[in-house]
Amino acid sequence: MARTLWCGMATGDPNQLADGYFGAMSVAVGLGVGGALGGEGRLGLDDLEGEGSLQRRRVAFSVGSRGEELASQSLLDAVTRKGRQIFQDSETQRLLDYFKANASSDGPSISLRLDPRKIEVLEEFLHGTQARLGIMDRMTVAEYERHVKGFMIRHQRLLGISDADVEWLIKSREMYQ
Repeated sequence: MARTLWCGMATGDPNQLADGYFGAMSVAVGLGVGGALGGEGRLGLDDLEGEGSLQRRRVAFSVGSRGEELASQSLLDAVTRKGRQIFQDSETQRLLDYFKANASSDGPSISLRLDPRKIEVLEEFLHGTQARLGIMDRMTVAEYERHVKGFMIRHQRLLGISDADVEWLIKSREMYQ
């Protein structure tokens, strides 16, 4: 039985798409279950480099420089209380380095850098909500990336997002036009 992995990743290099990095905005990577999940039910760097256990999956990338406001511990705690598991260990850092990403989500799990930005945490949390609601099954990668970023921009005050971080979201959303 295979498990679908949807990853929204915030990368630090906006030229990755132009260079054809991972096939524009999506890449076929994959994982099976059990040993291919690194024993913790999540994707690890070794899962990407191994043979035999990989199945096709899409991984979405949000490109652009990082946001300004750091995520507070209270935000991370709130995300955890909502049922998400946050990973920031050395294997997570290796995985994010491999993808040149700042954050990633597979629905219930969120992988973050050691210095996560507020908008990275919010975006990955919302990607998990999209996956749970089946939105990702009905949209292309570009559509669900624009959907989340548009939601965050429209609800800037509700989410407590700074003007500078909204500018980042607008630029990032434009990369998916």
